[in-house]
Amino acid sequence: MAFLLFIAMVIGENAYIAGLHVSDEVRVEIEAFWKYEKYRIALVPIIYLLLQMLYADTLICNISNAVLFFFGISLSVLFSKLYGTTGVGLGMCIGTALAILVLCIHFFEIKCIFKFKWHLSWTVLRLTLPMQIRI
Repeated sequence: MAFLLFIAMVIGENAYIAGLHVSDEVRVEIEAFWKYEKYRIALVPIIYLLLQMLYADTLICNISNAVLFFFGISLSVLFSKLYGTTGVGLGMCIGTALAILVLCIHFFEIKCIFKFKWHLSWTVLRLTLPMQIRI
């Protein structure tokens, strides 16, 4: 599902940016930010799926949300000073990936009763797609 969303983002990237009708200077900044943002957007359905799976384990979910918030913002600020607009997208992408790794810790615990199984769920896609559009 996230892979399909990523492919759609890559294919429609130029059409999306062209549809904004912005100046060349702003277009350059949008393209710089979009370089890593499309990867983060592809990770968002994965994090929502994991959060739904681990809803009962509130400690892991809260830690993951804190990691996403803290590292997403702090790395974006740090990387923006080093790489400009590209760094903001990179910081958010790394923060999202770290939050997913925190959620995956649950599957390696001894008391874990869940078994990770990949499947395409149209219900989850229908629920997460509006979240993607608002981002």
